[in-house]
Amino acid sequence: MRFPCTKCGACCRRTHSIPGFPFRRRPDGACEHLKADNTCAIYETRPMICRVGHSFPFARQMWGWSPKRYLRETAAQCNRWMDEDGLPADKRVQMPD
Repeated sequence: MRFPCTKCGACCRRTHSIPGFPFRRRPDGACEHLKADNTCAIYETRPMICRVGHSFPFARQMWGWSPKRYLRETAAQCNRWMDEDGLPADKRVQMPD
């Protein structure tokens, strides 16, 4: 199951909350690689911290989550950030059943 990212940029605007984030941050807290269209300038070579799947082993070890639960929880967090940013509903992440 792949994460259905809608490329809203909400996670990339919150790098201030990621310990050890490997890139410079803009004054607004966003990653220096976030482009105006909310895409990543280094997407193909982005580090593991920027990939949704990188935390799954941790989630399984800490909480016993299945891959499906991990993706659903991640989607819910994305949608909360989008709500905080006032993004339109068409950007919300929809997880398939």
